[in-house]
Amino acid sequence: MGVLRWLAAVVLAVGGTTACSVVKDGGQQEKPIDDPGACEVKAGPKTLHRLNRTEYNNTVRDLLGVDLRPADAFPRDDLGHGYDNMAEVLTVAPLLVEKYDQAAANLAEAALQPGSSARAQLVTCDPGAIGAGACGRQVLERFVPRAWRRPVAEQELAQLLGFFQLAQSEGEDFDAGLRLAVHATLMSPHFLFRVEKAPAAGEVRKLDGYELASRLSYFLWSTMPDDELFFAAESGKLDSDEGLEEQVDRMLADPRAEAVVDNFGGQWLTTRALSSATPDPQLFPDWDEELQAAMQRETALVMGEILAENRSLLDLLDAEFTWVNGRLAEHYGIAGVSGDDFQRITAPAERGGVLGHGAFLTLTSNPTRTSPVKRGKWVLAQLLCEEPPPPPPGVEGLPDGEKPTGSVREQMEMHRSDPVCAACHQLMDPIGFGLENFGPTGVFRTVDEAGFEIDPRGELPDGRIFEGAVELAQTLRDDAKLSGCMAQHAMIYALGRPLTRADSCAVEEVSARFEKGGNTFQALAKAIVTSKAFRMRAAAQEESK
Repeated sequence: MGVLRWLAAVVLAVGGTTACSVVKDGGQQEKPIDDPGACEVKAGPKTLHRLNRTEYNNTVRDLLGVDLRPADAFPRDDLGHGYDNMAEVLTVAPLLVEKYDQAAANLAEAALQPGSSARAQLVTCDPGAIGAGACGRQVLERFVPRAWRRPVAEQELAQLLGFFQLAQSEGEDFDAGLRLAVHATLMSPHFLFRVEKAPAAGEVRKLDGYELASRLSYFLWSTMPDDELFFAAESGKLDSDEGLEEQVDRMLADPRAEAVVDNFGGQWLTTRALSSATPDPQLFPDWDEELQAAMQRETALVMGEILAENRSLLDLLDAEFTWVNGRLAEHYGIAGVSGDDFQRITAPAERGGVLGHGAFLTLTSNPTRTSPVKRGKWVLAQLLCEEPPPPPPGVEGLPDGEKPTGSVREQMEMHRSDPVCAACHQLMDPIGFGLENFGPTGVFRTVDEAGFEIDPRGELPDGRIFEGAVELAQTLRDDAKLSGCMAQHAMIYALGRPLTRADSCAVEEVSARFEKGGNTFQALAKAIVTSKAFRMRAAAQEESK
């Protein structure tokens, strides 16, 4: 049986379904999570979770010690609820299976290169001394459990040894047999998916230590568990709150925790989307990839420092510092910074916090002008979890390319005179008006590109008024909904699934512990990983209730 046919067969055996047949939750993700009923924390649902591109690259790096990034050539992962690690959208198309096959072949080849450190890590015995069969078995006995992130049964190991023995029986050498077995291991659904045993119909089960170790490592590191996590799983240390919290402390102190900033922070704050921003080159000739990268790096460094120093995540709104290199400093009009290296500086009075970062301000603008709509929508969705619905079909925005007859505020106010548009725009636009002091690429200004004076007064949907980005940031920081929204975004990312009505009490508990812990990411992570939503799994029919 070829490796590809074996993959298809085992996928069916593992999940009773393929990742292409996504388990639906009855559309509950569209319902509000505030359940007015009794607050009983329930176990959450989970679809078979394929490794996304980032997780695949990181996993083969840590598993094999190679510097290949094969997943860069895979098709892009779809986004679900703003994140690329949502199990329900991580499907498997035929093209991806072909890419997996090629990647597995290349990885097996690289891992067995003579004289390489990867080979020394993989092959720890001498086939000439103990025999090819014994050495092959010894290699696979250590390699396969790490690759599949759990102990393997003798029958499973024998199946993989069969690939090794097949090559031997056809006269191939030791390396050829091992390459085939490693190839097959990497093509297995147990490697490509984060497999968790499904509960019996109508039941809820507690995840075992190995399943929890994987949830932890992919949440905080976006990669496979390390030896210490495997040991914690084996020894039962992950069965207690204290054991889980101890691992959170250890893992957040590890350099691999930078994945939280890149993968959770980059998607929650949407700075990844900056790569698709297209400021008009005629109006903004200084825009290029170098400036874009500097803006993304600024936000990542600020968030990274807040996490590393265990500060309140609310500081993201009004941090007294920022990080710039020479190029970004020049763009902002900040003197005294030069070169490519980033420097920590006191944030200019007008732009402390992410609302003054070039990344946010550019990705929420149109190519030729600012967009109070996009900026207001971003604040509502990413900071308050109150995203308005999409516009009805056929509704046109402000025309681009025409000579403005007034400021953006005046044009938007005319647009809102249409009752079809008014209901949502009256929520979003007044927030965005308060950020008009920043142009389409984040440059501070007092008049817009057309020469109209900026009026930075703004208003939140509940009637609170503010003037400018700094006052908006302070108003949001004082908003009780902010920390709860942060907790919701982190839970969606950590669980790899949307939140449903059944999660409302879990969100309440996590939010309360997050706030009690000083709103630090450390407190938030501990609250999430010790929650029932993280540690337990419901049967499919429970998921639709």
